[in-house]
Amino acid sequence: MNDLTQTDVDLLYEIDRNTKVYFLLKIHHLDEEAPLKSLVIERMPFIKPKIHHVLFHQTHKGKVAFVRQIRPHLHIDCDDLSVKELAPHVPFAVRLLNEGDVLKKSGEIVAIRRMEDLIS
Repeated sequence: MNDLTQTDVDLLYEIDRNTKVYFLLKIHHLDEEAPLKSLVIERMPFIKPKIHHVLFHQTHKGKVAFVRQIRPHLHIDCDDLSVKELAPHVPFAVRLLNEGDVLKKSGEIVAIRRMEDLIS
């Protein structure tokens, strides 16, 4: 969450204005949920009326299950395994590369370096 740039936040705001956006955040313990929700609202105030769109998971399997239940048109993830598993179930599965990752195209999976690359 701290890695979000102002450009990322502005782009998420624009996407959220026109579509349903869900945020899936990994936690290790349930007591992390409330402080993380506060951080989300602090960094992205536009999400406060839709705080129920901020979901928490503890496992990879839980994250994949959430995404499959939500059935989004677009899923953006930094985890290669998640994107590979979700690609058959989501119209657009996009891998957001971490610093140092090698850009490679794998079948239907698109990889981008920055959120703003979605609109370029």
